[in-house]
Amino acid sequence: MSNSIYRIGLFIVLYGTNGVGKTTQAKLLADWLSELRYEVQQIKFPLYGLPPTGPRIDRYIHGDGNGGTVNPENISVKEFQELCAENRRDGAGLIEDWLADGCIVIAEDWTYGGIVWGMATGVPKKAAYAMNTDFIREDAKILIDALPFTKEERHIHEEDSALVARVRNLYIDIARAEGWPIVNGNQDRIIVHSQITDIVRPFFK
Repeated sequence: MSNSIYRIGLFIVLYGTNGVGKTTQAKLLADWLSELRYEVQQIKFPLYGLPPTGPRIDRYIHGDGNGGTVNPENISVKEFQELCAENRRDGAGLIEDWLADGCIVIAEDWTYGGIVWGMATGVPKKAAYAMNTDFIREDAKILIDALPFTKEERHIHEEDSALVARVRNLYIDIARAEGWPIVNGNQDRIIVHSQITDIVRPFFK
């Protein structure tokens, strides 16, 4: 078996509502590709640790960490989505560098996350799309659709089940309209992983 590391430069994004197993599937996919001798990098948005936008997003979603209220700056939903778009823009350079180095980049959420969450929270469709233009395009978009089976405490979005349902429906509508593959995330995680590998396998022939 060759010890060569394969470098092809590929951007794969896993989409879906929070709590459907994207992190688990990103790790399983990364491990599978690493075993095949591909250079792999993972990234998850938003990047909470990336200033100046990351900490502000974290406070909006989770509060100040000391029992304080969420969204302490009292910013609007449109301002929040603009903040998230800027966070992606700030992180895009890292993705570009990895791709230029031939890595396969596996991301949890990207521009469509902003579009869907923006529209679900009341941002007009045209504005939601406009603030998410001029970004790196995905080579593969995969929607993991499921009823969320985990929920983060003190999360401004995950505590609103009606909002999560709107997000899920918007994802399904967009995926069907644009022809993304949709994987049933309520299956056993190994079955989900197998279906995801079947989707991306043609890129490596």
